[in-house]
Amino acid sequence: MQKYFIDSHLHFDFYPQNDHKSIKQNMQEHNIFAAIIPAIHINNFLTIQKISQKNPAYFYPAYGLHPCFLEARNIQENLSYLDDFLAHNQAIAIGECGLDFYSDIDADLQIKVFLSHIELSNKYKLPLIIHTRKSLEKILQILEKKSPHNFVIHNFSGSDIQLKKIFDLDGFIGIGRSSVYAKALRLQKQLANIPTNRYLLETDAPKDIKTQYSENNPLFIQQVANNLSKIRAVKIEQIVEENIRNSEIFFQHSFT
Repeated sequence: MQKYFIDSHLHFDFYPQNDHKSIKQNMQEHNIFAAIIPAIHINNFLTIQKISQKNPAYFYPAYGLHPCFLEARNIQENLSYLDDFLAHNQAIAIGECGLDFYSDIDADLQIKVFLSHIELSNKYKLPLIIHTRKSLEKILQILEKKSPHNFVIHNFSGSDIQLKKIFDLDGFIGIGRSSVYAKALRLQKQLANIPTNRYLLETDAPKDIKTQYSENNPLFIQQVANNLSKIRAVKIEQIVEENIRNSEIFFQHSFT
């Protein structure tokens, strides 16, 4: 297998277990040689761990509490569980966490939980995978005051000023399938000039929560990479090399 693509955000655990073997085989046949699986709730921590242990050096786990699935009645218990889980199990990152002001989850609760994730990021020296929806400005305000070990804004969508602020804070952006969308003209213009060392490629398969693609799968990482190479007018091989290098720096791990 030629080592080409790393998917920095793949919810592989969402797929039926009976399909895991065939999906992974299909990924390998299309030169995808590593993927990060971010959690959304404590209920899928063990599933992600099992997938990663069964497929070492291919799937890598990240653990966190997604803002859309927070439960106020037992949030402290869940945060304690996350802390303990990180203390006793291997993880490549913390997430998926962040703020989602489109959801009906209390904003103050979301902020409290996000701040806890930042503390855990520094405690365990692991990067954050950050979800934002109608909340990027608040996220950046928080990050300016309280820095995590490192962070990526998953599936970035924002203004030029916000993009600059992310890079000023030494953060990364996740570039996903929304970047190939015909109406994503602002994003495509932004991607033409981003620093070559500040992005990660991703799919968010099997579903992209922001753009609501009903069909999304890990193979679309090729589409994302090809589209970025066209936007920047460089060869696909350069995008592949940059993504591998950036992934290894961000996740503090040698995938090759």
